[in-house]
Formats: sequence, C-alpha cells, structure tokens
Amino acid sequence: MDISLHSIAPQHANLRLILEPKDYEPQISQELKSLRKKANIKGFRPGTVPESMIKNLYGAAVRGEVLNKLINSAIEDYQKNADVHFLGDLLPVKDDGEPSLDQTEFVFEVGIAPKVDLQKHLGQLTVQRHKVNISESRIEEEVNYILERFAENVEVSEPVSETDLVELEAQELSNGLVKEDGVKSVFTVIVDSTLTPAFKDLLIGKEVNASFHGDITQVEHDMDAKGVRKYFLKLQDDDHREFENQFNFTIVKISRKVKPEFNKELYAKIFGPDTTVDSEESMRIHIKENLELYYESECNKIFEIDLIKNLHQEMALTFPDAFLKKWLVLSYEEWQKKDEHTLAHDLIHFKEGLAWQMVRKDIVEQNDIKVEYEDMIQAVIKQFKTMYGGINFPEESWRQVAQNALSKDKDKAQEYYLNVLNDKSIEWLKSNIIILEDEISLDEFRDLVKKIQEHNHDHEHHHHEAQDHHEHEHHHHEGDDHDHKHA
Repeated sequence: MDISLHSIAPQHANLRLILEPKDYEPQISQELKSLRKKANIKGFRPGTVPESMIKNLYGAAVRGEVLNKLINSAIEDYQKNADVHFLGDLLPVKDDGEPSLDQTEFVFEVGIAPKVDLQKHLGQLTVQRHKVNISESRIEEEVNYILERFAENVEVSEPVSETDLVELEAQELSNGLVKEDGVKSVFTVIVDSTLTPAFKDLLIGKEVNASFHGDITQVEHDMDAKGVRKYFLKLQDDDHREFENQFNFTIVKISRKVKPEFNKELYAKIFGPDTTVDSEESMRIHIKENLELYYESECNKIFEIDLIKNLHQEMALTFPDAFLKKWLVLSYEEWQKKDEHTLAHDLIHFKEGLAWQMVRKDIVEQNDIKVEYEDMIQAVIKQFKTMYGGINFPEESWRQVAQNALSKDKDKAQEYYLNVLNDKSIEWLKSNIIILEDEISLDEFRDLVKKIQEHNHDHEHHHHEAQDHHEHEHHHHEGDDHDHKHA
C-alpha cells in the first residue's frame, strides 16, 4: 500500500492511494470463507456451497466492503501520522491513466485544515464586555407595560374617550329614518387609530344611549366591503341582501381599561404566588433586577460574538476556498441553489463557523473538556424556563420535560450537546483573555444589536453554522425588540 499527497494549491491537494492485491485479497478470501460456512442456499448443506458460487454471488460486495474499510483506515492513519486534518468529505477524482492488473488506485481531492496554535494568540486577545445601565425611565416603561398588561375592561358611564371599547347597535337608514326591514346588528369597536377620523369624531364625547348617523363603510380605515358585511353587519356568506351605507348608531355600552392597583394580588399575578414582592418600591427593585439579568444575558451574547470575531481576526486562519466551494455545492442541495454572489457571501460565514469549530476542538482536546448528561439536562431546563418562565413547575417536572426532550429527538439532543460544548469552550476562553468592562446606555445597546443584525441578518449564531456539515468521519464508497423578562 502506498499513500501520498500531491499539492494543487495551498491547503488543496490530491490524495493518491495505491493498493496491491496483497493488501486486500487475504481479507476478501477470509470474508468469503466465512460466508461459505454460513450460507443457506437451497440444494446445499451449510458449508458445502461451491467457492465459485459464493464468489459469484458475494464477491463484488465483499470486495467493495473490504476496500472501503482499508481506504478509510489508511486515510485516518495518514492524517494522524502526517499531522494533517482533511476538511469536509474526500471528493473522488476520476483516473484517466491505464488500468493495472497488479494495483488498485484511488485518487481523492482534499482540503487541508489550517494549524491551530491557540496559546500563541491568547495573550494578545482583548474583548469588550458591556453592561447596560438600567435607567429609571426604562423601569417606568416596564411598570407601565405591566399595568397595561393586567388592566381590566370596566363598564363606565362617562363619555367616550380614546382607547375605550364601545359596543354599538347599528340600524340601516332610508331617507334619514330607520328602515323597518333593514339590516340591524351589534358590534364593538376600539377608539384608536383603526377608526376613520370622521367616525372617531362622531363617537368621542358621547354617552351611553346616544345616537348618531354615519356611513357603515367608513367606520374603520382598512375594512373592505366583505369585512363590513361579516364583522359589522353579521351577515352570513349566503346572505346577499343589499343595504344602504347610512346607518343609525346607538351606543349600547362603554368599557374602559382600568389599570390595577398596586397590591399583593397584582404582585402574585406578575411574579407568581410565592413572590416576596409586597410593595410598589420592592416591585420596581425586582423589575430592575430582572432587567439587569436579561440585559446581562444579551450582553453576554454580544460578548461571545465579539470574542469569536476577534479570535478569528487575531489567528487569521486560512482555508482552501476553491475546495470548500466545490465540496459544498457537490454535497448539499441548498448550496447548489445559491447564485455566485450569495455563495461567496455565505462561504465567508461558513469559514467563520469552520474556524470556530477548529478552535473549539483544540480547546476541548487540550483541556480535556467533557459534556456530561447532567450538563445537557441543565441546558434544556434553562432554555425551557426562558421560553416558558410563566409556568410554575416544580424542579422535578422541569427535569422530566428535559429528559423527554433529549430522548425523543436525537438531532435536538446533538444540538444541545454542541451548545454545551460551545459554552464550556467559551468559558475557558474567558478565563484566558483580557476582558475590558464598560457601561453603556440602553440606546447604545440597541445600536449594537442593530449593527449585529444588519451584518449577520440571515446567519444568526453563524459561528456554529459549519458544525453539522463536517463533524463526521471521511467515508469513501467504491463506485460512487420589546424585552420583557420576569421571574
């Protein structure tokens, strides 16, 4: 057996593997003998099937299997011995040379990964970590949001005003009088910007039982004729009655959102029945603490993005673009559909993901970092609590939910595994770099988020994007913005 690497371009080469009969014939012969002993073919006792028949029936399949194992083993050994790592999959190259009876030759196009020397760069790596200053106006904004959220509609006797809910009885008119057999209905509107200015002027200031004339088609801006028939006049689809546009409107009921009082009942609704919040002051303190936790989490995400970006810039890992592009287009349907501009743009982000994976692999191997089952359970619980924080589950119930999530979906379990591996790797990095702390305003924070979204609008968490594409062995087959978080 002979295996050699022939350069095409930097980090881009052909891997040539030459096998002689002595490399594979003994194994093929052994496999066929084993099959002969076990073969169950009509007309022959076990172990008496002629060798020629076994070879005709199974020879090609056995040969392919033996060669595949040999090739994969040889490639893995070559990478270890030569201290190289191949990117993605090996791409078979057609051999235009003369076939040989004594040798079997395979040629693969390969991309070669760059060397990672993390320790060399860590001492120079500096990353900014932000802390959002929670202003009184932000707390006030959150308090108002909560009061609006828990406000209740209460029937009032005062005249109609902005944001009221008004129940109206509508009666069709003819020549200014209520039509005896005309269309009648009762419907409700909210006094806000959805109403036309003309209709809003007719409503505001009037009390219950007050009546006025108006155009039923000019109640709301965006209500078309079909909507008027269905929502205002309650006419069925098969009711094709014609009607006049002018109607008499009578105010039946006026309801108004009344904000709740600050009391224990409200605090229990907001923070759960076991809350220790017992006053408006302690509520504001609790809101501030929750906002600080939320923005700390968001700033950590920005910090991690900046950390990985700065690490990429500092290490300046290079990749064989031509090989990566060829491999991705040949291997994945979604890449085949990309035009040249999109492909070039997405390749940049793919390489960022590839670089991060290589750095992470180095961190994991050098520091013996492991992901335990309990780590994954806690990661699932944390995610579910963030998504469904309003559910007051006991801890054991959260644990059961996490166990079910991991056991039912292997792909999702792999995703959690990689997320935990990322988190542990980033935690290690944090303890080995220079971190500069600073405090920013909420507006500055929002500007940062906006810039990240603009830069990476369709590549959220792009530094993980490459993982699913190449975390596998090489195989060859012969022949073939409003942020509310409360506890």
